Amino acid sequence: PPSSGKSPTNDKFTDLISIKIHERNQKNAPYLMTAKQEMLELEARMANKKTPAGEKFAIAKEIQDQQDKIALYEPYTFAITDTTPEALEQCASRQGGMFSIISDEMEGVSVLFGSNYGDKAPNLGVVLKGFDGGYQNSLRVGRPGYCGRLFGGVAVLAQESTVGSILNAGRSGGGSRGVCERFLIIHEPNMLHLRDPRKNMEIPHAMRSNYMAMVDAVLDAPETTLKMS
Repeated sequence: PPSSGKSPTNDKFTDLISIKIHERNQKNAPYLMTAKQEMLELEARMANKKTPAGEKFAIAKEIQDQQDKIALYEPYTFAITDTTPEALEQCASRQGGMFSIISDEMEGVSVLFGSNYGDKAPNLGVVLKGFDGGYQNSLRVGRPGYCGRLFGGVAVLAQESTVGSILNAGRSGGGSRGVCERFLIIHEPNMLHLRDPRKNMEIPHAMRSNYMAMVDAVLDAPETTLKMS
């Protein structure tokens, strides 16, 4: 229900990660600018009519390598709160197929699943394939598509109506496209009349320290596999 502490709870989990990712993006910014400048120089050499034809193939290989280098330093977008499927696909294409939707409002899923657009069928491919690393090879008119694996998750801590958006997503004629089957839905009881507003429940220091250590380990590891236990 409203005013039950959803936003502070969401912030406690995501703020630390957002700060860490912002620091990493800032650290990578000079490398990204340098890589893009080097790309411009390579493209200028390629376009120069005085460049011998025999050198252009080698330059093309350098450009290809430089594209991979630029992709490595591109800023990572974490915890999207409101997006269309099309914008989510573009975001994932810039960061190796990865995406994350984390929100304390219903818009985290209602816009994504087309709940705000009446009878228009939403494009659910990115969310469906992102659940288990599915392969996407899309072509779009007017913008680039994406070819590769998708890895992503959706976490929404919001009002009860959010559950309805998830359960109804992709349903037509009594059938289901498997959206709600990919969600773990927890409906907590209303605690508004049971809490004492005069008491401040602090997060135990040991629990916060363990969470911070886990965040550092996940972000610093070159490859991380999380397993439920």
